[in-house]
Amino acid sequence: MTITAAEYSLYLFFFSWCWLSVAVSAFTDVFVFAKERRDILTATEEFRLNPSTRAAVYSSFYLGWLFGDPFFGWIADKWGRHPSVYIATALGLIFQASCALAVGPYSLFSLRLFAGVCMGGADLVAYVHCIELSGVQQRATSGSVMQCFFACGLCLAASFAVVFPDWRQLYFVAALPTALFIVLFIIQRSSITY
Repeated sequence: MTITAAEYSLYLFFFSWCWLSVAVSAFTDVFVFAKERRDILTATEEFRLNPSTRAAVYSSFYLGWLFGDPFFGWIADKWGRHPSVYIATALGLIFQASCALAVGPYSLFSLRLFAGVCMGGADLVAYVHCIELSGVQQRATSGSVMQCFFACGLCLAASFAVVFPDWRQLYFVAALPTALFIVLFIIQRSSITY
């Protein structure tokens, strides 16, 4: 199936926004687990985390990311890229927003792990789907544009940390770009599956 340049531009923006939401979800932890911050209340202070527990909870998102890539890659091969991106981001939205409701370090570790599984899978499948839709000459440009959106997600995470100083608010607000992605997904027409 061939797509027009306008359709491809829409897909590129759409899946790049997915990368932005993944970046915001991933790098929110930088501000939530800061050692000492006078301007924000961190999870480290609320749960009185020792350094090893803080490091474990902090890295749980990335551990989940490692497992999410192959798992959602398999799901994408079974069900198609488009539904896989939607499933991964919808579940990632639920787990990301649920982090604001964590009652202790173990629940936060679990929620961040599952958010990492989902958002890691969304990251991989969105990239592969966008690259498959592009022509050979456009692949380098597509990858660069998606990386720019990832960098914008890092900046957005820092902006959210400035505006929302409580770590629970920060986790909830960090899920908003993912919610916008899901709304865009529902509006967008369905594509072919590979």
